[in-house]
Amino acid sequence: MSPESETQSLLTPAGFTRITFGAMGSTVEAVVPASSEPRALGVLREVFGGFEAVLSRFDPQSALSRVNHGPGHWHRVPPLLGWAVTQALAAAEATGGLFDPTVGGVLVALGYDRPFAALTDPLPAPSPQARAATVWGTWRTVMVDRGGARLFLPPKTTLDLGGIGKGLAVDEALRRLTAQGATPALVSAGGDLAVAGTPPGLSGWVVALPQGQRLVLRQGAIATSGPQHRRWRQGDRWRHHLIDPRAGTCATSDLVWCSVVAPRCAEADVAATVAWILGAAAGAAFLQARRLGGVLALADGSVQWIGLPEPPEEAMRHAVVG
Repeated sequence: MSPESETQSLLTPAGFTRITFGAMGSTVEAVVPASSEPRALGVLREVFGGFEAVLSRFDPQSALSRVNHGPGHWHRVPPLLGWAVTQALAAAEATGGLFDPTVGGVLVALGYDRPFAALTDPLPAPSPQARAATVWGTWRTVMVDRGGARLFLPPKTTLDLGGIGKGLAVDEALRRLTAQGATPALVSAGGDLAVAGTPPGLSGWVVALPQGQRLVLRQGAIATSGPQHRRWRQGDRWRHHLIDPRAGTCATSDLVWCSVVAPRCAEADVAATVAWILGAAAGAAFLQARRLGGVLALADGSVQWIGLPEPPEEAMRHAVVG
């Protein structure tokens, strides 16, 4: 297993405190005013704990797992699950299906059928009968009723809301922190990070990307996607969690990682995943068409800044975004 390499906050400004705990298979980190710490911690644990209890593919008691165990039927679901699936289907529509919440069956067939930390190394080779079964465009037949209380999952389909679920949780946590006056604040979960407000006296939040890249984020969100962290061996083959739904297996890309800046974290997460799958040229065009900024790291060691001010080379200088 390779070490985690993702979007991170670098600084804790004077008068602020850093909160860290584990949830949704990632490290959740927040930087909030020190005076807001008790209520901020309550908000964060409630949001991320609630999202994990409903959206986890690995908890057999979660609402998502109950739906996945009964495909081919309508299910009554909590409003959070109905809303999250609606957001995921909208992302699939917006990306022409390159983001696909119905690739859960592919991940299971490739061995990612339990929390990542529980994967053995290596996993047994798949049996000849094992097949990463998904049909391109299956997401179009997933249905959520208008009230979000019922969900239809097509036969032989497994939903996975991993990345977008974390992005939605980060966005919701920031919304609630803002409503409680616990800002300026930064919240991150894995490679997903968003900010609300700017610490007094600073131009923004200093954010570290992989390979020593940095930027200062004044507003909005940034997400980083790449296979370095979530990789495992199945038999004699390396697998990772970024699935190309067109092929029904692990995507191949000339990018090592990709970071995307967007107004909301869920949007940044989806765009980073799609840009990585598309690769450097098509990924850059995808971001430019949507007026999103990005940082693309190529396998040859070069880094491309798309729609963002590239930082100067002097030490401790950063691109300022937002």
